[in-house]
Amino acid sequence: SRCYLFGKNKEKVRGMVITHGHEDHIGSIPYVLQQINMPIYATKLTCGLIKGKLEEHHLLRSTKLVEVDAGQTIKLGKFSVEFIRSCHSIPDSVMLAITTTAGTILHTGDFKIDYTPIDGKPMDLGRIAELGNKGILALMSDSTNSERKGFTMSEKSVGAVFDKLFMNCKKRIVVATFASNVHRVQQIVDSAVKYGRKIAVCGRSMINMIENARALGYINAPEDIFIDIDLIRNYNDEQLVIITT
Repeated sequence: SRCYLFGKNKEKVRGMVITHGHEDHIGSIPYVLQQINMPIYATKLTCGLIKGKLEEHHLLRSTKLVEVDAGQTIKLGKFSVEFIRSCHSIPDSVMLAITTTAGTILHTGDFKIDYTPIDGKPMDLGRIAELGNKGILALMSDSTNSERKGFTMSEKSVGAVFDKLFMNCKKRIVVATFASNVHRVQQIVDSAVKYGRKIAVCGRSMINMIENARALGYINAPEDIFIDIDLIRNYNDEQLVIITT
């Protein structure tokens, strides 16, 4: 809580550990750092997105941003924190196994069980099972939609739908999605390449996310596939797909 962080316990804070790069998880970081300067630990894509936040608030030079890989363990004071590969609608998501003198706490972060993710990196269920066998003091788990019956389809199933739409549509295609759904964007790119369409991107958050993801290697696309939104008038409708939020 705010009182815990900024009150008498301020000196006890050793760092901030982030599970993934969604806005509701990283959006407040610059404001917290203005109160407590601490190191931040996160995976590659998450660090890239946090870096943009820090630059915007002129905090990049004064902040220690540490990139951590899934499978790696860090030490923070008397705690050790293991980063465990997870699956979510944004790449590079992790769970955290926090080992204390009292026992191990598993913090799942947001997750989706997908056995065939686009990047070929499924959740590390083996490691989670190992921790379970050793004994977990507490599970702090995501529960979104847990009251619904059934299971969530794999993200890969969306690709076949895109292919069918792109193959049959002879007009301009507009796809709206969350900017952070990098794997969805990758599948749009794949279909656009396959059916000879250029991609124009609309919306600041989408433009920023695609630029970051391409720079860090999370979106693979030919150099000439993306065009400026102002140039779409130079193309016929059947040559275009627009990605927006």
